[in-house]
Amino acid sequence: MIYILIPVFNESENLKELHSELIYRFHGLETHYVFSDDGSTDGSQAMIKDMFAEEQCVVLGDGSNHGPGYAFNTGFEWIINNSQDPSADKIISLEADNTSDLSIL
Repeated sequence: MIYILIPVFNESENLKELHSELIYRFHGLETHYVFSDDGSTDGSQAMIKDMFAEEQCVVLGDGSNHGPGYAFNTGFEWIINNSQDPSADKIISLEADNTSDLSIL
């Protein structure tokens, strides 16, 4: 399993491009998208749930803004607690604003 961890804070303007790029890059691979929302107020959570409805996806967050470190930790903790094969699973962390260069993967 490849876990894609993406912290999110008010990224509604970037999610369509992010979704397209992720689906293209990880097509055919066993992938689980883990979005850690850090208190978005722009509808990012609903957009993610809608766009990734056909993918293995979870959106984490308690509705409050705690900062990027907290968002990363929340996502890593979820992955550690839900991984079925920790010795084989991989984690990739990306930025939700499309600044991560996915071509290097």
